[in-house]
Amino acid sequence: MSLLKRYSPLVPVLLAALVQLYLIGKPLSFLITNVLPDDAFYYFKIAQNIAFGLHSTFDGVHLTDGYHPLWMAVLVGIYKVWGNAGAGNMAPIHITLLLSVALNLLTGIAVWRILTRFSSNAWLVAAGVAVWSLNPFMIYETLNGLETSLSLTLFSFFFLLALRYAEGRPPRGVLAALVVGIVGGLMILSRLDLAFYFAAWWAWLVLRDRQNKASWIFALESGGVAACITMPWFAWNYSHFHMLLTSASSATDLINHTLIYQDNGTGIVQTIKAVIYSVYNGLTLVLDRTGATGLALVGLGAAISYAASGRLAAPRLRGWGIEHALFAGFVLMFLANTAVRWGGRPWYFMSLELFLAIGAVVVLEQFFRDVRYKRAWAAGLLALILFFFGVTWSKELRAQYSNQADMYAMAAWMSANLPAGTPVGAFNSGVEGYFSTVRIVNLDGLVNYSAYQALLRRQLWSYIKNEKLAYISDWPISLTYRFKSFLDVADPLSQLATVHTEGELASGRFAGGLTLYHVK
Repeated sequence: MSLLKRYSPLVPVLLAALVQLYLIGKPLSFLITNVLPDDAFYYFKIAQNIAFGLHSTFDGVHLTDGYHPLWMAVLVGIYKVWGNAGAGNMAPIHITLLLSVALNLLTGIAVWRILTRFSSNAWLVAAGVAVWSLNPFMIYETLNGLETSLSLTLFSFFFLLALRYAEGRPPRGVLAALVVGIVGGLMILSRLDLAFYFAAWWAWLVLRDRQNKASWIFALESGGVAACITMPWFAWNYSHFHMLLTSASSATDLINHTLIYQDNGTGIVQTIKAVIYSVYNGLTLVLDRTGATGLALVGLGAAISYAASGRLAAPRLRGWGIEHALFAGFVLMFLANTAVRWGGRPWYFMSLELFLAIGAVVVLEQFFRDVRYKRAWAAGLLALILFFFGVTWSKELRAQYSNQADMYAMAAWMSANLPAGTPVGAFNSGVEGYFSTVRIVNLDGLVNYSAYQALLRRQLWSYIKNEKLAYISDWPISLTYRFKSFLDVADPLSQLATVHTEGELASGRFAGGLTLYHVK
């Protein structure tokens, strides 16, 4: 095999890295409106505060556990070396994004090694890696400043270790259990709902051969190591906040469930409707993340057809393999976020792309066995995939966070017109909290445990008054609709006076513009 063919799967990985480096070099206005969601600035601000002695807080006062701990630990280290305590420090953000590119390179290499288990054809493996690396959603979401890049790196290495174990490849025993347990435990700390993948792996070990004592021992050893790595976080979380999950996930669940009942009423019928609606929205979301929904559905149909005819000859697609167990882990994670939590953000489900890449390799291998003019077909399919990727980028990813330009402008206005340290409440508070010199207090509970407690009591207006928040900065819809059920005041707008508005629109979610209100 020529070197070009052997290492061809690295080409799309390197191309994706070059695109991401190009994106990092764009101006701040581009990064804020295209790449970095508001949630990323929650991480940046909390990491800055921890690094400079303000503890685990977003506003410097109120404790929070609203983050995934491993990524936060990485960011704290970055801020200690490259950061400072001032507002709007960009150096640590650029270092973070460069680290994300490096992690994505490692992930691409791991994906390459995983796909070699499903095909010996290097060109088909390269096609599968391209499905992973060049998907515009993957390029953007692994550069979002959140835990996505780190969690996908650890997930891909965990997947590779699981495959190696299933193949019976050394090392085994205590050393292998230690490695699997460490990688699995770090994977969970990188993104807590990836615990479903570890649970699926553990169940596969135990159930694959119930009489095999070695499988039970390995499961206990690797599970014990993972528990030792993750338990300190859960113990700290419970001792400080009396819950195992974070306030970010708990507040999101509370708000989503309350909105459904607020809009449609309570009862078992409404609950069933809400579950169906949420699962449907989640399916739409994950299909969109493929970058080519139509081709993904065609590929799924082809896979079902080949499986029904018994022609899927990939070596690992016989019986209940570890890849099937891990996919079951994804299904459980998906249902936990959609059917139980009734929500989901785009980056929650990016690990699905690995299963899509595997499916692409398996289906294409069978397809090219059946057709003539293989080079023409390959060129046509490549052009079609790249075309759909381009359409997806143009339609979905350009200025996807355009409203954050108003948040950045509001941060600048407050810094110029309000005394430094003035307490200002905000529901969508990441960008404003990071770039302004006032003290932004998070009100939706995602990164403020005390606000989450006020949400639980339906006493958010009393919380605003008790905290002596002089101003509130947000869109009117946050006060008149989204948090209506949590505000213990009939008409919150009557208690406020408009001070300044950015980006006023006539209709839609951001109607009325981002408004700074003075609390009367």
